[in-house]
Amino acid sequence: MDSSKFLDYLMNVYPDRQDLEVRNLKNITSGWETEIESFDLEWKTDDGKVSQGLVVRIFPGKGAAGKAEKEFRFMKELQNLKYSVPTVYIVETDDSVIGNPFIIMDRIEGSTVEDRIGHSLELRAYWLDIMCKLFVKLHGIEWRSLVPETERKLFEEPYYIINKYLSTYRDLLERTNSPALLPILEWLETNVGLVPCTKPSIIHGDFHPMNVLLDENDNPYVIDWGAASVSDFRADLAWSLLLYFAYGSQENRDDLLHRYEMALGRSVDHIEYFEVYACLRRLHDIYSSINEGSSEIGLRPEAVEMMKESGPHIINVRNRLKDLTGIVIPAFDTMIENLSK
Repeated sequence: MDSSKFLDYLMNVYPDRQDLEVRNLKNITSGWETEIESFDLEWKTDDGKVSQGLVVRIFPGKGAAGKAEKEFRFMKELQNLKYSVPTVYIVETDDSVIGNPFIIMDRIEGSTVEDRIGHSLELRAYWLDIMCKLFVKLHGIEWRSLVPETERKLFEEPYYIINKYLSTYRDLLERTNSPALLPILEWLETNVGLVPCTKPSIIHGDFHPMNVLLDENDNPYVIDWGAASVSDFRADLAWSLLLYFAYGSQENRDDLLHRYEMALGRSVDHIEYFEVYACLRRLHDIYSSINEGSSEIGLRPEAVEMMKESGPHIINVRNRLKDLTGIVIPAFDTMIENLSK
């Protein structure tokens, strides 16, 4: 990122800040989807110099402007609803500023829950319980402010959300030339009657320990809201369970579900259906990115190489799908063999 051009932009945004400077600009990207730069914004006041730690979250690929606007809107509303997210300040959709749309928000100084849970079994249990309480709290927040008023009645219909997602995926599989994954979609369509949604929820879409930051006082903040939406909370939970299975084990997955249900105060019905949906989502990301290119689905160019380097997790997702449905995707098996060469 061109720091001088970025500074010129910030000087226009904050014309009243004297001697504005951008310091310590560095890339801290770690995920598949967005690029993240950390920096210190400094300026002078009558009381002395002020320094603010910030990050700029940069959105690549098709539809980047809409993704940036949506994430900013969700985070801003979650702030208003007193949920634990970093404060967001700016959303910019003009590509000419730094090359891609971006959001600027507070930088949380500290560690992640992932950093903490590896130290001991006791600490792992403690921090996973904290994470699950945050997860349950999110799913219980009032959702209507994030849905246009004209659509709220539709979201209250028990099959509207799941049918909307299945319809979207049918179009997506066709658009990204992924017919090999149709048997998964057809299984979901056949069994949709099992999963009416009784209460819509705000969902994160990628809730895991690396996306929960802890500040210097161990206050948690949930980051990375690019996949946020209003949906069935089970879709959110199932994605997290799939990640715990794919990058860990069945025992890790079962433990996370147990802790979520303890925080919720009841068992979760038909979660396995939504794990199949999560398998479709993950396998489509991988299949279409490798076949069509990562930019087609809004991932970073480096995402394909990252996928290739995480072969075991891809195999685990494939195996989880087979265990849940009996479905085998020959084209995907061929892809896995090619990735290992």
